This record gives sequence, structure tokens and C-alpha cells, in this order.
Amino acid sequence: MAELVACTRESAGRVKGVGGRKIGNAHLKWAFSEAASLMPRSFPAAKSWMQRQSQKRDVKKTHAILEAKIGRTVYHLWRKQVAFDPKKFLAS
Repeated sequence: MAELVACTRESAGRVKGVGGRKIGNAHLKWAFSEAASLMPRSFPAAKSWMQRQSQKRDVKKTHAILEAKIGRTVYHLWRKQVAFDPKKFLAS
């Protein structure tokens, strides 16, 4: 699954390794997972995006990518205080 938060171990400016995968807020992870499950049902552009991505990789991986994409989008929308733009969301 794609990580929303990267956890690296550093000492004196050198990267010593990568931390565990179970970091971040579990409730937000659940909410983004639910949003990724429900989005293709009500948003036709997301459904077609999922179908295109599923041709390249596994369905679970595609779902995880959509979860992370939603998480990053929510963060930036909240930080910049702007409205959701579906064209920008699926453009990248």
C-alpha cells in the first residue's frame, strides 16, 4: 500500500533506514479507504481512471494509489482553503 507518511531513521544527517508501515492516523486511513471505495460509484471519471490503472497493476494497488491520492488532495485543499476541482484531481 502507498504510505501517506514516510518514516525514516536519521542520525547526523544520514538516513539509517525506514521505519514501520503502521504510522499515521488509523482513522484517516480508514476514511480515505472508504472514500476510495465509494468514489468510483458516484464519480464516473474516477471509475474510468480506476479501470485504466487496473490494466497496469493489481486492483488492490490501484485502490491504495487512489487512497493516497485522496489523502494528499484533502491535505492540500485544507491547507490552501480552496474548493475541490475534479479535473485537477484526476489530471496527474
